[in-house]
Amino acid sequence: MKNRDRILFSLPLALGLIIALVSWILYSQISRFEAMYLEEIKSDIKTQTELCAEVLTPLLESGRLSEAEKLISRWVDYGTRITLIDRTGRVAVDSGEQREIMDNHAERPEVKSAFAGENGGAIRYSSSSRCWMIYYAVKIATLDGDYVLRTAVAEERVSTMVRLAESGIFIAVLLGAAVVFFLLTYIMRTIRRPLMELQTSAAAIANGNLATRIAIPSDGLVRELALDISKMAEQLKKQLVKVDTERSEKEKILNAINEGVLLVDEHGDVIRYNTAALAIFPIDPVRPFNLSRSGIPDLIGVVHNTFKTGNDFDREFELDRTGGNLTLWIRGGILMVNDRRCLWLAAADITRMKKLESYRSDFVANVSHEIKTPLTSIIGAAEALEGFEDGAEDSPRRKLLDILINQSRRLNLLVQDILSLASLETRQMAPARDFELLELDSVIINAVNMSLARSGGNCGIEIKVTADAALKVNGDSQLLEQAVVNLIDNAVKYSAASGIEVSLKEEDGYAVIGVLDNGVGIPPEHQRRIFERFYRVHKERSRQSGGTGLGLAIVKHIAQLHNGFVRLVSTPGHGCGFYIHIPLQKQA
Repeated sequence: MKNRDRILFSLPLALGLIIALVSWILYSQISRFEAMYLEEIKSDIKTQTELCAEVLTPLLESGRLSEAEKLISRWVDYGTRITLIDRTGRVAVDSGEQREIMDNHAERPEVKSAFAGENGGAIRYSSSSRCWMIYYAVKIATLDGDYVLRTAVAEERVSTMVRLAESGIFIAVLLGAAVVFFLLTYIMRTIRRPLMELQTSAAAIANGNLATRIAIPSDGLVRELALDISKMAEQLKKQLVKVDTERSEKEKILNAINEGVLLVDEHGDVIRYNTAALAIFPIDPVRPFNLSRSGIPDLIGVVHNTFKTGNDFDREFELDRTGGNLTLWIRGGILMVNDRRCLWLAAADITRMKKLESYRSDFVANVSHEIKTPLTSIIGAAEALEGFEDGAEDSPRRKLLDILINQSRRLNLLVQDILSLASLETRQMAPARDFELLELDSVIINAVNMSLARSGGNCGIEIKVTADAALKVNGDSQLLEQAVVNLIDNAVKYSAASGIEVSLKEEDGYAVIGVLDNGVGIPPEHQRRIFERFYRVHKERSRQSGGTGLGLAIVKHIAQLHNGFVRLVSTPGHGCGFYIHIPLQKQA
């Protein structure tokens, strides 16, 4: 029996058990009740007999037997039979029978005991009354002789009372059984049956059959519950339809992404993936897939480290394939799915882009090299002509020669910056970095001295240096010095006379090199693109100052080569702050 049925039937069953227990107790006490009632009748007979004897004694002593007979005959109305017996055993008076036809009572046990002086009673069968009787007799002594006064009550009074008690108990049992039956019927029809139907419907809905109809009783205790469950089922249908729609939309969006997206658990098993992932990874839709079979050995260690630290990653991997290796750019991070930690991976195939980037970089480098050779000759020739020129300063020939020399030098700077960018891009694509441990305070001081030497004192602008001597990084000192020099040169071009500040400090595990000026600042609409190649905020001013438009782009690539990044903080009219973030060398 289910717990539900135990609870439902516990009340009527308990009531039935109580009725049965009470009935058993009453039946077990009937014999005791019969004995007690019998003793009570005996006591009443004794009292009546003694009372009657006291009343009759004066009449018998005075010889008024007829008056005694009249008095005794009245007792028949009270259901008690009274018999007066003389000393010979003859019945002198009897309230129930005629004395002439009655036998001699001298040998009756109760009469015999009374004449012997022992008042007492007896229970025996009476042949004259043809029933069992209860007798009690006392002796009345007179001058004319002794008499015995005997009273008798039919024992059927006791039996009648016992039968009445038994009948009452039986009726009570029947009423109790009827109540229990009524309760059971009520529970079966109005509670249990609707609950079973409700449970069947709820189980069907739980198994996914949302079209199941909830049976709602017309009345009863379960009606409100059935109505609430019906409403809940309708809401569940609507929510499931909404969830299915949203899931379908998400699946379409996910499959529309060109990147291969994977969801991986802590054991490396792939939980979900999109269509693009099937084209990148050797996934069999009918079999579970683990990252150990992805063909990217380095990815396993990165994934384990991400689960351990919780830090996102973003890096390049090589995928070994029989048809040719692929270059993938994979990003990943921790994601909570159904209260468990998972890892999302987004893999982009950059093989073609890498090849095109390599072609472009090689092309730019080759063209720059080819241009550099004739350009060097042109600059040399122009400078030689300048030495032979002895005309006036404002002569047309002198002006043309100055233009030729200035533009040649500017073109030479442009070629050098392009070659620097090409070299940085080539080094970024290499898997290894040829770095050494550097003290950044020395790098900054060298960069400041180099910048001062190149600008001949920076036109009177003061450069203030604040550096933390304890910061060390792995890097290329020449490239980092070049980045700082580019930022200082850029600040000199646009700063006010109040000076420039170069700082070095630690921030969130990074060494931060900052170059701050108090110049015109950069408007917000230009700040996002300031590190793009050839992007200029003030084009005319940049050209007049001799800039190539590649200085900040070179700074960005140097920071990326060192696994860092650059940041700009600027308010128009209040100067700029350029910051290079380089990861600090971890302590062993």
